[in-house]
Amino acid sequence: MPPMIGSEDYALIKPYIILPMILSAFERDKKIIEKSGAIKTPAPYVAMIDVAVDRVSADLREVRRQFRERGIKVHTIERGDFLIEAKFVCRGYTGKFHLRDQYLSAEAGVLMHGYLTGKTDVLASDDVVK
Repeated sequence: MPPMIGSEDYALIKPYIILPMILSAFERDKKIIEKSGAIKTPAPYVAMIDVAVDRVSADLREVRRQFRERGIKVHTIERGDFLIEAKFVCRGYTGKFHLRDQYLSAEAGVLMHGYLTGKTDVLASDDVVK
């Protein structure tokens, strides 16, 4: 019988949900900065966002690699009125993972700041064990 879903498995699902949203936010913000004309020299800001996107992408690749190693597959992510629900299969067991919108917004803001300043590693946090 395969081992049940552990806390380390659950902890990987949060970045799997949040990181693509952060990537989208960075790409949207980059386009706004480039096209708005409100910033006299947008290049340094765009470059900073590009570096942050590279960091987020690397962490997302690592999460996906760990998904493969641990036999985790998220099959649906649904956004409700106040939360996001991910339904997944982990080594034959099914589960659900919920994130409240308020938590998601706060967490995404903290992570975005960290990625922009280079002071975060989602996979090195206490929530996710390598």
